[in-house]
Amino acid sequence: MFKQILFTLLLLVVSQLHVSAQSRGVSGRVVEKSSGTGIAMANVIVKDQSEKIITFATTDSIGAFALSVGDASGMTVSVSVLGYKNYSAPLTHTAQPLVIALEDGALQLKEVTIHGSKIREQGDTLTYNVASFAQKQDRTIGDVLKRMPGVAVDKSGKIQYQGQDINRFYIEGSDLLGGKYGVATNGISYNDVGSVEVMEKHQPLRVLSGVSFSDRAAINLRLKSKSKGTWLTNGHLGGGYSTQPEEGLWNAEVFLMKAQKGYQSITTLKSNNTGESIIGQAQDFLADSRLAGIKSYIRLELPSIPTFGSRRSLLNRSHLVSTNHLWKKGVYEFKANADYCYNREESTSSSVTQYYLHDGNKNITEDNTGKKHDNKLTGALTIEANQTRYYLSNTLRTELSWSDISTAMTGTLPNHQDGRLPDHYVVNQLQLIKRFGKNLLVSFFSLNEWENSPQSLTVTVADESAKDFHQHIGDHAFHSREYAEYSFLFHHLNISLEGGVEANFRHMGSEVHGLMNLEDSVFNDVTTNYLSMQLSPKIEYAIGQFVITARDPMSLTRYFFNQRIGNQSEWLHAPSLKIRWQPTGRLSFSVRASTNKSPIDLHDIHDGLMASNYRSWYRGSDCFYTSSGKGLDGNVAYRNGAQGWFGNAFVSKSWTNSPYQQAQDFRGNDIIYSWESNNTSAQNVTALANISKTLDFIRGVIGFTGAYRHSRITMLSDGVPTLTRQTTYRYGGRLNGNVSRWLFLSYEGMLSISKLGMNNVSQRALHNALHQFGMTVTPISKLSIEGGMDYYHNQELSGNKQNFCFLDAKFTWALSKVADIEFSATNLLNKKTYSYTTYGDLASFSSTRYLRGREVMVTIYLKHT
Repeated sequence: MFKQILFTLLLLVVSQLHVSAQSRGVSGRVVEKSSGTGIAMANVIVKDQSEKIITFATTDSIGAFALSVGDASGMTVSVSVLGYKNYSAPLTHTAQPLVIALEDGALQLKEVTIHGSKIREQGDTLTYNVASFAQKQDRTIGDVLKRMPGVAVDKSGKIQYQGQDINRFYIEGSDLLGGKYGVATNGISYNDVGSVEVMEKHQPLRVLSGVSFSDRAAINLRLKSKSKGTWLTNGHLGGGYSTQPEEGLWNAEVFLMKAQKGYQSITTLKSNNTGESIIGQAQDFLADSRLAGIKSYIRLELPSIPTFGSRRSLLNRSHLVSTNHLWKKGVYEFKANADYCYNREESTSSSVTQYYLHDGNKNITEDNTGKKHDNKLTGALTIEANQTRYYLSNTLRTELSWSDISTAMTGTLPNHQDGRLPDHYVVNQLQLIKRFGKNLLVSFFSLNEWENSPQSLTVTVADESAKDFHQHIGDHAFHSREYAEYSFLFHHLNISLEGGVEANFRHMGSEVHGLMNLEDSVFNDVTTNYLSMQLSPKIEYAIGQFVITARDPMSLTRYFFNQRIGNQSEWLHAPSLKIRWQPTGRLSFSVRASTNKSPIDLHDIHDGLMASNYRSWYRGSDCFYTSSGKGLDGNVAYRNGAQGWFGNAFVSKSWTNSPYQQAQDFRGNDIIYSWESNNTSAQNVTALANISKTLDFIRGVIGFTGAYRHSRITMLSDGVPTLTRQTTYRYGGRLNGNVSRWLFLSYEGMLSISKLGMNNVSQRALHNALHQFGMTVTPISKLSIEGGMDYYHNQELSGNKQNFCFLDAKFTWALSKVADIEFSATNLLNKKTYSYTTYGDLASFSSTRYLRGREVMVTIYLKHT
């Protein structure tokens, strides 16, 4: 066996030497024309006389590249990278080694027009031809993105590429929306977009090019020539009737956009009661978590249905107004963004929650009618200069939200609940990065947050053995983080050192009024302040196909608590090592190992009880402690845009050890969650995989996806240690395409298995399936007929199996080039209830929900031409 392996390796070496002898090596550097600084991640492409790509490479951290070609006669070398003008020159007329100097250019590149090919590759940039993926029934660019292999889009408009969230969303090279790009994916007409660019390994800050490496991608929309520099408008207005609830329906939208040199704008207005929750379309998909991070202690939520789309179950009133503007003045960009969202939801359900206890299970029945109102107003002002020598950005943002929820409940304990959950948040973030020479970077960051969240819960009970109560919580915090970073680039080695100060000032007080059958204190007066000195060294080494990153964030923190806990200091650090290997431009591997020591969530420090709803109470910890953890994860990604192949897989495992253990105890119908002093450990395993392929012969796509999650944690249940094991399997696929000139078919399916096991008891299992079939028939150019069927297979805890089928139909007639009329009917079989079961920690939840009944709509669509 060893001889066979050795012989194979010798053959590979000899063949490589033979190829090298016949090939001509081409190497050099891509640099800035003004400063001579190397440009990383530039695409270097060699083409023959017929413009066919012979070979390509991507420059490393100092702008260097190397590739091999055969006879160089008649060949050209081209270089492109975001932010610079394109370069092209005959290969035979250039001396070796090459020094290619690029001039600064606008962030947007020239428009790319693609003929024939669905996906075009240029180094790390893939260009999808929108016309090749669009179908008759599509309206927005989000509809088309969902069919592009390697790209995933959820209902809110959030985009993932190869299993990872994108890090920027550009329109003609400008970042108008920041992370709130859901209004674009769900608003821009696909007819206005010529192509979609996916820029892999995208570094948004030009000053960090060649210094800080990115493994995430960005999306850039290239508008058609006719759509640039003019106001683009589209929208619709529809009305109809629903049988459950019995009411009139409406669905209205107006979308306006302009993209020209020096100015971009998007304004949209949306309103509906048809089951489309549009509040998620205005959320910031790229926002970091708040460091002030006040969380709601009151947890009242209307039940949702797993796997169900909102158009089946959401009884809503939703409104959205969003306006976004970007002005360019010299090197500066000024952005103003404002959004207002309103959402009202109603829900009616019957449920049984079964708690698994060592001395017998406990059941809680609830028949619930609830209503929830959400109001959210956000605004942001940003000034930014994104240059190769420096970067400056300052953003002032505010988020104001008002939420209230009320429920009327019968069952084990009849009651009425009212929750008020407002939240007020203001943040200013400043970032300044300056590059000195070729190899030195100095950065300064400042973040200041203020948050206030007064919360209240009022419970009125009908049972004479229990009493009404009212709970008020006042929680406010100010958080500041100021730090500087020094980075030095030496050939392939980047060394950076970040240091600074972080301070947090927070006070939380709560009290409960009313007589209850609880012996514990229901009052809290908690101060959780701290001052932290932080240091974070990082080393990145890029050589050939490898990038190795090591970092170790460290902090010395002094905590200031109430007199009961006292003050104390803690030294924390979290070292990690990541290795990324990219043997080819299409294939990459990465592995990461980390370990950490982290403090308790400061929101869990309180020794008095706090009510989250009418029967659930939480008692936090009365002391400060730290937990330790470690993790290991790996990722592999492959894409071949020319052939339409995309695939990625991710696997991770984490271990956590804590000196405290979560506990639950029953006192009559009340359940108390707390933390008890007891060493405990937890494990989590996650594996995800996706693969997709274009089917050019039917202008379609085939794809498969799979997911596995497993967790192990030990909890105390009525004082008894209980090991809980939860396992979930999900796998499915999709297939769509045109089987003829007038017929388009689509299928998406997902199967899932959920398992729950406790101690040595065998695991309980639930099986569920969803199959969605779609058909679009275009008998004549003006008429489009769509039919859809959703088939659900659901297993309840009792073992009962249910099979549900929903049928939908839609007819669209083109009135003119700018207007369509649509007649639609959903839930033709008028299914009105649905039952399901899910698992939680030491519990199962079985519910019957009321659905949206049969609905008919007439909608007029207006579009830009």
